Order: sequence, then structure tokens, then C-alpha cells
Amino acid sequence: MSIEYNWGRKGLFRKLMHGMRKRLPAEKRIRLWQKTAKAVFERKKYAQKVPLFTAIELETRTRCNSTCSFCAASILTDQREDKYMPESLFEKILDELVSLDYRGTVRFFVNNEPLLDKRTPDFVREVKRRLPHATTEVQTNGLKLNPANGRELMEAGLDVLFINNYTDKGKMHRGVNAFLAETAPDFPDRRIQFNLRQVDEKLLNRGGTAPNGELPAASLPLPCILPFDEIVVTADGRVTLCCQDHYFKEEKGNVNRQTLQEIWYGEGFQRLRAALLQGDRSTSDFCKVCDFRGFKNEHLTEKEIRRNRWVGDML
Repeated sequence: MSIEYNWGRKGLFRKLMHGMRKRLPAEKRIRLWQKTAKAVFERKKYAQKVPLFTAIELETRTRCNSTCSFCAASILTDQREDKYMPESLFEKILDELVSLDYRGTVRFFVNNEPLLDKRTPDFVREVKRRLPHATTEVQTNGLKLNPANGRELMEAGLDVLFINNYTDKGKMHRGVNAFLAETAPDFPDRRIQFNLRQVDEKLLNRGGTAPNGELPAASLPLPCILPFDEIVVTADGRVTLCCQDHYFKEEKGNVNRQTLQEIWYGEGFQRLRAALLQGDRSTSDFCKVCDFRGFKNEHLTEKEIRRNRWVGDML
């Protein structure tokens, strides 16, 4: 697969789209999101049964190295203790995934920069060895990426690499440029996507944790697919309701004391899901202020993607 490049918002058409979206009443945007979410949840049949998670996100080190203004993991704002996931805990998680014959995605990131943990290639290699049908994925800001460590990741068996190149100058980082030119062409069967991003972007409020985010006037009347699809584990074994919960305040379990299945089908998750199926976000202190629309483009048909593109994915 060739490298995918996304150079961000440029051009007159994008500016016109942004202007149109700003004038669109929030109520109309929410109505389309409700209609789309209803279709997604009906296809997934989540009201009948919650399947096993399709993605597990592992934050093996709770640290980032960027200054993005929209994220609490920024080195300017992060209040977390710098922790590494013990290798014994990683092995416990992997043993459980093997016993489940897991065939979903294993992501080596949550609210952190995975290349700050030098063990990441070894973790990827072990997952590919023991879970040959699983997909491995890394998202990096590219500040630590270079031809050498990029090759190490690829040779370990990494399937998907997203490079979110955050910058205030609109330029590709030198190490990213070298990796894409020197290393990436040697791995045409991998998915590599480069995204040029602005370090001062204003994105979602991440459940109220984004430093530059805004809270909605009231809880959005929308379901959310994240607690039905993804399980998120931080370095000390805590599991939270979704990837948006930066400080893991709404803990649903701990992998040190419970199995992944016990947590996934436990009372905490099930009670939250029952409310979200009804479009009720008020039962969670985190969800009630979150402005995420409740689904991603990967959950949509091409027709739904085109329809939602006109209104955007932010209020």
C-alpha cells in the first residue's frame, strides 16, 4: 500500500466548507448525528448483544513530548505521574487475548507518545508472534520518529502507522521526512498515513479535559459507540470508559485484579451502555460534558460519510 498523505485544511473549498459549518445551527447537526448513530447501532445490533471489544488500547508509558494546546497530555499541562506498564502486566493482558483468540486491533497508544517507550517494537513483535490474526497499530506525533526506529517498528510487524505531524510552521518534521523517504518504501504492504496537523488546533473537548475545549450547554442527546468497541488500559492496569478520559477518572476495572472479559461485561460498563443506547449521557460525569458525536468514520457507509461531511464532526 502506498503512503497516504493528508496535508490538512487548505484551499478555497475547505475554507468555504468551514464557513458554512460555523453558520449551521447545532440542532441540525445533532439531528443528523442522531440519525447516523441510530443506523450504526442498528447495524451493529448492540441493543441485542455486546460483542467482545474490537480494539484494545495500551498506554505503556504515561508521557507525551508535544505542546499541543488541545490535549491535556501536553508537556505544558500534563499532571500525570510518569509510569511504565510492567512487562508482567503486558504479558497477562497478552495471555488473555490469546485465550480469547483475539483478532481485533492492538493499539500501542492512548494519551501518550508510544515512541517514548523504547519497548514498543518488542511489544509489537510479541503481539504479532502470539496473535497472528490481530492488527497492530501505532499513532505517533513524529517528534521521535526517524528511519532507524521506524524500521525497527516495521520489522517487528507493525501493520498500521499514523503520523500526526503537529507543527506551528506547516512543515514536516525532519525525522518524519527521512523515515517516509528512506524506510517506508521498503514496506509497501503496511498502512502508513501522514497527517499534517496544527499544534494549536481546537478540537473536541475530550470530556472536559482539553485545555482549549468548550463544554456544551447541556448533555448531548446522543449515544456513543466507544464503550461498545474499545477497551482502554493505562500503565498501571486501570481501565476507563473510553480513550477520551485522559486521567482515567471513570475507572471501570483494573487488569491487575480482573480479567479483560470481567471488566468488559462488568456492571460499570453495562450500566453505562444501557444509558448510552437511549442517548442518555447524563449518568456519567464524564460523558455528560463530552462533545464527541458518538461514532467515527470507520463505522459509517460511504453514503453516510458524505452526508456527515457537510456538517462536520464538531459542534
